[in-house]
Amino acid sequence: MQDEPQTFESYDEWMYVVVRKGYEHPEIVGKYVSAIFDYSRYEDDHYASEVNDYFSINVDPTARPMNINVDYIDALYRCGDNLQKALDGEISVTELSGLEKSYYNTCRSFLNGNLTTANGWAAYASRIQAVEVLNSIGTRKKPAISLGAVDAEIPQNLQDLESAAFLKIIAGEEPVDYFDTFVQQWYAGGGGELTENVRDSYQ
Repeated sequence: MQDEPQTFESYDEWMYVVVRKGYEHPEIVGKYVSAIFDYSRYEDDHYASEVNDYFSINVDPTARPMNINVDYIDALYRCGDNLQKALDGEISVTELSGLEKSYYNTCRSFLNGNLTTANGWAAYASRIQAVEVLNSIGTRKKPAISLGAVDAEIPQNLQDLESAAFLKIIAGEEPVDYFDTFVQQWYAGGGGELTENVRDSYQ
């Protein structure tokens, strides 16, 4: 019998947005991310539907203002699970997030035969069928490679140090070379020991 094929996710963070040195408003990136992934999902009841409808028709990411997603690591699975439960009548549509409702409406119309476009098929195939396949092969259960078998999290002081250093560089308060200083501080503050523990766990 052949061994079961193995698949692994690499890291939680794999996509970045950068701005050129001297850009007048680097904070616009954070505002965009917040508007798309926070404000439109949780707070705004008026303009959110327009944004969510835009996502639900599977617009090519390169056509968006920024090709980046900031979401739960298992966001695709959560969305697929909730959509299937709503389609099966296990939960109310009112329990879905704004984005999920947009996908629900598209998938429901596709299943009813009222939406026969490629966009309708793409929404259903990506959020229902593809998630079923991924769940069936156990991909969801495989953890991301980050801390290995180390039973620990990155200490808050190191997380704070990282956030502060990156913000200083982005805002122009420190030069790009300040990253090297941050690395030294990170290792000295406990990152060196944490790194060694992670390396040992993969041996």
